[in-house]
Amino acid sequence: MKAIKSNFVAHLAAMKSLFVLMLMLLLTGCLHLPSKNDFVQGWTRITPPIQMGTAGGYLFDGGTRCGRFTDAKGRVIDFYIDDRIDTKTPGDIYLYHYPDQYFWSHVRIKNKAEFIRKLGHEESFR
Repeated sequence: MKAIKSNFVAHLAAMKSLFVLMLMLLLTGCLHLPSKNDFVQGWTRITPPIQMGTAGGYLFDGGTRCGRFTDAKGRVIDFYIDDRIDTKTPGDIYLYHYPDQYFWSHVRIKNKAEFIRKLGHEESFR
């Protein structure tokens, strides 16, 4: 009877340790969730507030404006705003690369209103 009791106590101790380990893993995973203020689209995450860099001016394509900003986590992101004459996407914002440069590595902002609301600096993104 003593052997069964000590074996049961050993199992309880192991289960307690396993429970504590699972709880620690769960809490660690929760720490990496984005805040509700982050702008998230696909693999892009931008944490406000952002610091606008110097304006890059216009590209020689007929009106694309470009610039750069740094988010609260220190990520530096280039942006491009399509203001070309006769464009099919007027005012669209692209991140990382100019859309004609690398077709696979730019991000086109799908919800411009949310992007501006979360990051501010409306005058830079209009």
